[in-house]
Amino acid sequence: MKRILAIYIVVLMLGGLCGCTSYEEANNNQQIWKEYDAYNEAQDGAAEPDEYLINDDKDNKEDDEEDSTNPLEGDSIDLTDMSGTMIYSTVYNMMLSPKDYVGKEITMYGEFAVYTDKEEKASEYYSCIIKDATACCAQGLEFVLKGEHTYPDDYPEVGEQIVVKGTFDVYDEKGYDFCRLVDAELIEE
Repeated sequence: MKRILAIYIVVLMLGGLCGCTSYEEANNNQQIWKEYDAYNEAQDGAAEPDEYLINDDKDNKEDDEEDSTNPLEGDSIDLTDMSGTMIYSTVYNMMLSPKDYVGKEITMYGEFAVYTDKEEKASEYYSCIIKDATACCAQGLEFVLKGEHTYPDDYPEVGEQIVVKGTFDVYDEKGYDFCRLVDAELIEE
């Protein structure tokens, strides 16, 4: 009898987990994965770029072709024009494959943060923290402002929303590689 009761409780708990996604969210997720797969096929040469365009309206075809370019290609990446999920994913990818981004000009929006190295009291690191779409996870990118600046006089308050633009760089410190934006500037919103 105890086994049957335990099985019944487990089935109820699993059934509760299955109901966490609404029908609309499930359909939206399926559509996103279809678009993602179609885009990857086009990038691999298996399909022409026009084949993965979602909008079938022929009057807007020229606009769609312009919008279908990859925003991560080129010499600059503007994270301020992307969705929350895309921003977080791009910054995560920068941390995962930093050499792919070295030399690119990055513009990003996020929360200002300061870290002081406890071992070296004079070392302060300034960063822009980006949260994902649900604001449960965060990814940060250090930046070094162009010119001479002193903290806290020339910097925003901790937690303030900022837009920072700079050149992506990788540097070695104590045997570890770190990413940052160099020659950065804070842009007024």
